[in-house]
Amino acid sequence: SNTPLQALTTLNSATFSEAAQTLAKKIMSKSDVIKKTDSEHIEELFKTCLFRSPDPTEAKALLTLLADSKAAFAQQPQETKKFASNVDLAAWTSVARIVLNTDEFITRD
Repeated sequence: SNTPLQALTTLNSATFSEAAQTLAKKIMSKSDVIKKTDSEHIEELFKTCLFRSPDPTEAKALLTLLADSKAAFAQQPQETKKFASNVDLAAWTSVARIVLNTDEFITRD
């Protein structure tokens, strides 16, 4: 099923949240070796989860979400600490949650 109820269930699932945070850490850790742009991280996130590159609309939407998330988490440091250890991890976790919650990731044909 790919209903709004399913989307709410997975977005609010502790398991999906932990998976998203682990995925975000993996994507972010690659910057320790080779400096990557946010666009390159999104490309890697898509290839890891969906085995394809994002189209320009998807990439732009996720870059916007990332920037908005960083701004929102930066304004609420106490709430950010409940979600993740820092602003960047919290923002990337938000982006990873969206990708993990896509019908393309969840549904198998």
